[in-house]
Amino acid sequence: MRDNVFVAICYALTLGSLLSYATVLLRRARRAGRVAKSEELPWT
Repeated sequence: MRDNVFVAICYALTLGSLLSYATVLLRRARRAGRVAKSEELPWT
Protein backbone atom coordinates (compact mmCIF):
# COMPACT_ATOMS: atom_id res chain seq x y z
CA MET A 1 0.00 0.00 0.00
CA ARG A 2 2.83 2.42 0.76
CA ASP A 3 4.24 2.07 -2.76
CA ASN A 4 0.86 2.81 -4.32
CA VAL A 5 0.39 5.91 -2.16
CA PHE A 6 3.91 7.13 -3.00
CA VAL A 7 3.28 6.66 -6.74
CA ALA A 8 -0.06 8.47 -6.46
CA ILE A 9 1.59 11.44 -4.69
CA CYS A 10 4.36 11.65 -7.28
CA TYR A 11 1.80 11.42 -10.09
CA ALA A 12 -0.27 14.24 -8.56
CA LEU A 13 2.83 16.42 -8.13
CA THR A 14 3.91 15.88 -11.73
CA LEU A 15 0.40 16.67 -12.99
CA GLY A 16 0.33 19.87 -10.94
CA SER A 17 3.72 20.99 -12.22
CA LEU A 18 2.74 20.22 -15.82
CA LEU A 19 -0.52 22.18 -15.44
CA SER A 20 1.27 25.19 -13.97
CA TYR A 21 3.91 25.03 -16.74
CA ALA A 22 1.16 24.84 -19.37
CA THR A 23 -0.61 27.89 -17.92
CA VAL A 24 2.66 29.85 -17.96
CA LEU A 25 3.22 28.89 -21.61
CA LEU A 26 -0.33 29.95 -22.47
CA ARG A 27 0.20 33.32 -20.76
CA ARG A 28 3.46 33.85 -22.66
CA ALA A 29 1.77 32.85 -25.91
CA ARG A 30 -1.01 35.38 -25.32
CA ARG A 31 1.51 38.11 -24.51
CA ALA A 32 3.63 37.25 -27.56
CA GLY A 33 0.48 37.22 -29.71
CA ARG A 34 -0.50 40.66 -28.47
CA VAL A 35 2.98 42.08 -29.04
CA ALA A 36 3.64 40.58 -32.48
CA LYS A 37 1.02 38.39 -34.12
CA SER A 38 3.00 37.87 -37.33
CA GLU A 39 6.13 36.48 -35.63
CA GLU A 40 6.43 32.77 -34.83
CA LEU A 41 6.48 31.54 -31.25
CA PRO A 42 10.08 31.27 -29.92
CA TRP A 43 9.69 27.81 -28.35
CA THR A 44 8.24 26.04 -31.42
